[in-house]
Amino acid sequence: MIAHAAELLQLFAKKFPQTVANLKKAVAQDIETPHRPDATAVVYQTLLNVHFSRDLLTGEESALCVLPVGRCGWSDLGTPQRLAQALKGLPIMKRPTPAYAVRSSSDPTIPATGFLNLDRQYAQLMAATDAASQPAS
Repeated sequence: MIAHAAELLQLFAKKFPQTVANLKKAVAQDIETPHRPDATAVVYQTLLNVHFSRDLLTGEESALCVLPVGRCGWSDLGTPQRLAQALKGLPIMKRPTPAYAVRSSSDPTIPATGFLNLDRQYAQLMAATDAASQPAS
């Protein structure tokens, strides 16, 4: 899936306005009191369990499109366990240079948004893995 974070936030705010308002207020409060940044943690404990496709995307089909992408190593990261399993399968590497462009948001409660090309990231990962497995000459 490719989306701008600000657009996803707008969609979430459309469907769950009180949740977004509470989170923005908590983030702003934590920024104002960096010595005690616990407001966001408190709000997180009250968050609803939201199914992204069913609860956010349903009814928004006209704004969506499907595009083919190259092999990108997709994995369903829907639970912390699935994320941990996917991370276990990755080789340990030096931190790569980002494959995304970051732009600042006009909303002070949102630090930045960015773009991540999974196809390019996967190609870089595979190239690094192949290079690491080649015998030294």
